[in-house]
Amino acid sequence: MVGRHAGAGKRNVEGAERGRARRWEGLRVEQSQEPSSRISVAGVDDRPVMLAGLTKLSEVSPRISYDASASTVDALLAGGTPLDVVLLELSLADGSSPSDNVAKIVATGGRVLIYTDGGRPAWIASAVAAGALGVVLKSAPLDVVAAAVITVHGGDPALTAEMAEALARDALLRPALSERELEVLRAVGMGLADKQIARAMGISEDTVKEYLRRIRAKYTDRGRPAKSRVDLFRRSLEDGVSDDPGRLREIR
Repeated sequence: MVGRHAGAGKRNVEGAERGRARRWEGLRVEQSQEPSSRISVAGVDDRPVMLAGLTKLSEVSPRISYDASASTVDALLAGGTPLDVVLLELSLADGSSPSDNVAKIVATGGRVLIYTDGGRPAWIASAVAAGALGVVLKSAPLDVVAAAVITVHGGDPALTAEMAEALARDALLRPALSERELEVLRAVGMGLADKQIARAMGISEDTVKEYLRRIRAKYTDRGRPAKSRVDLFRRSLEDGVSDDPGRLREIR
């Protein structure tokens, strides 16, 4: 009787040991696979202080590895590091186009999460149209940023209800400009005079003035008057028609 109990006890102990060994082996396999499943993240902003906090993303989520920072998209991509998600500031000192920057990152297979202070909804809209999957505010807590990174990495959009509402409101405030009117507005953003615009577009100077009159009327109808050339350029910046804020200082 005692012998049978002793034999059963020994088998139970051996079974428990084998179970622990299997669990440990499984844990080792899971741990060995973890690095390859981590999300490689980078940030692009020409103000390094704005990216400093992102280095702590891995402390918030072990799934995230913050691997690179750069002041421009070209500098980031020149590093050759494969990246899963890029947090991208839209207004960069190099004057690059937000939509072009998004397209460059998407072309490498990376996903784009707009990292912004919430201004210039038109820029955000153009970036989303170019392939950005989400928007996160720079003022957001790190756990919110981490959640947005994970969401975007999975191929899902990360857009708050407030940001979606802002984008919809911005669309209502933007006038419907024709292609030729957009060309003229872009030319104004480049600092060209009416005579230069006329020559570049192959039209008369009077036609340029007529386009400008129509553009101003459409902005006035939306409650956003643009009486001066500086006002026109401001509207072009706000609506993503022009994307070089440095030009504003030059034409004042």
